[in-house]
Amino acid sequence: MVIEILKNEQEKLAKEEQLEKTGEAVEEKEAITMVEIMHDEKKSALLAKMVEYSDEPGAGTELMKRLAEGKLNDGDVDAIEALRADFQNRMDKAEALKENIDSDLIVSMGAESGEWKGILNIVGSEKSLEMVKNQMLELAATNPEAFGILSEKMETMKAFKEGGYKEVDVSIEKMCVEKNIDAGEYLKALAIEKKSDREVALKELVRQSWGDGIMGKFWRAADTALVFANGPKKKGFGSEDMKELIKQKGSVEKAIAELDKQKNGIGQFLAATVKEDPGMREALSRTVMGESVENTSKTLVIESAREVFPDNKAIDGEWDNYKKEIDKKSKIKWDAFSIKEKNKAKDTFSKKLKSRAQKNSKDGFWAAIFAALFPSRLAEKMKTLE
Repeated sequence: MVIEILKNEQEKLAKEEQLEKTGEAVEEKEAITMVEIMHDEKKSALLAKMVEYSDEPGAGTELMKRLAEGKLNDGDVDAIEALRADFQNRMDKAEALKENIDSDLIVSMGAESGEWKGILNIVGSEKSLEMVKNQMLELAATNPEAFGILSEKMETMKAFKEGGYKEVDVSIEKMCVEKNIDAGEYLKALAIEKKSDREVALKELVRQSWGDGIMGKFWRAADTALVFANGPKKKGFGSEDMKELIKQKGSVEKAIAELDKQKNGIGQFLAATVKEDPGMREALSRTVMGESVENTSKTLVIESAREVFPDNKAIDGEWDNYKKEIDKKSKIKWDAFSIKEKNKAKDTFSKKLKSRAQKNSKDGFWAAIFAALFPSRLAEKMKTLE
């Protein structure tokens, strides 16, 4: 329709305005559907943990039971969408957080935080990085409060690195370019602890900045002569450059100190989370014992649950196969069995399915859901089997 042109044009202009204001294009992230979540082993396991560790775990469990049973109440559709949106929001934030955690951060946190250094001493930097990255999704699902604090600390550090820290870095580079000084050598000179040695190194950088040409050599010779004539404590040429180089030391050290402070805060909090959060402690144990850092404990997804806790159609199929086995063993057709014999066979078949269901009822959240629903469903279905 022609009228759609207006809507499309408005959306296009809004995106262009966003790009102009922030320099970032508007990303339209595709929603994770509940179907995708329920049929994906990792996602369904994380959703189950999110429901189990929520403020109202009973309400979430009952909602999932009604969904599995196909008996949704008024308002359940909205509740399912709210659950799905909450899940996607947490997972998106966790994935973004994982991107900001790298080996440099893991190691540098250990240098600033004694608590985190203790974790590094137990599992090493490489395994620590792997452990933390793998646990972010589960932490978001099971401990949103701790995850929120960690996420906020990481965002604060990221904002500082991209803001105040970067401003100092850019100003240093700009100053060094203007003064023809190598930025790396300048920062190495600033790191010299003894003031007199530091000033000698900085003065040499100023002298070298004059170049290797005739004029550069001339100014260095003149500077040497001036210092010789007036004494080493007297200022030679380039004193204004020296002032600026020395002045920048304060802003550099302040920026580094602030970044170190934030790393220390993240390290302390992350170490405390590893010690206090059950999932993080379990991940630490698996790492120390040489097992997979990722939690690979068995949990049923929809497809697996249907095999263990069959629906009516699946029960019909199993019943037909069971009767064929009886025919084969007894060499008597099912129709020739007496009512008593048929009831006995049905009872054996029912016990077989119940036993299998009971055996698998502890294979995670979804198994427990289906196990709770299965007995009544099976009892109703058994009445119809011929």
